[in-house]
Amino acid sequence: MRHVSLPLAALAMLAAPQAASAQAADEWRLYVSPDGCAISTQRGGAFVLLNVNPEGQQGLRIHHPNLAIPDRAAGRVTLTIGAQKRALDVTGARTADGMPGFITTGRSDLRSAFRAGEMAEVQTPPADPVTLDLEGLPEALAKLDACAATLVPRDPETIVAVKPRMTRAPSIRAGDLPLDGATRREVGWRLTIAPDGTIAACEIVRSSGSRALDDEVCLLLRTGSRFEPGRNAAGKPITATFQSRVTF
Repeated sequence: MRHVSLPLAALAMLAAPQAASAQAADEWRLYVSPDGCAISTQRGGAFVLLNVNPEGQQGLRIHHPNLAIPDRAAGRVTLTIGAQKRALDVTGARTADGMPGFITTGRSDLRSAFRAGEMAEVQTPPADPVTLDLEGLPEALAKLDACAATLVPRDPETIVAVKPRMTRAPSIRAGDLPLDGATRREVGWRLTIAPDGTIAACEIVRSSGSRALDDEVCLLLRTGSRFEPGRNAAGKPITATFQSRVTF
């Protein structure tokens, strides 16, 4: 019987992918959540995610085995796309299964840099540059732009400054789950965490193909998870979302 546990440090928002994702190599995905819009792709051993929130802040997350930036450490990388070259202040990050990389956020127009081409190069001295294949990016950016145009700025008191933190994760045994009928061995989910830390809702954002399996994952998350709530900039507990995935 295969035992699948959900490590606390690995469960985060959408931007915590798994290197073993079932995402097709030539596919860009569009994600829409209460926190904004995002597009991502995974190919050539790399994961790239670009997002925008309702207030116009943009974010970028890139992972590759050769991006040796210490987790949570501040760093600086050079991103070259076409004729555009940008120096970015970044923070080291890891995927759910430990692939290194970085995140960066700000109000600079990251989307404009990505319009410059379908190949990119990331330089983290003294390491060799990492080349990224971004085929299909123009179409993906068009979808991201259309999604971003629908976003409405939020009341500052409702904006999450500190995301919910999972203090206890459920233990899931694949042998106890209704796997019959599943077309993929992955479930992506989003929890709504109330200000008192309870789970107000569970939404499946990437189905396994089996309604029974999806429902069971939500049930296990509801009954086996514990959270500290998200907080706004003033430190007040507020409703927030917590999103990740589990692969069996």
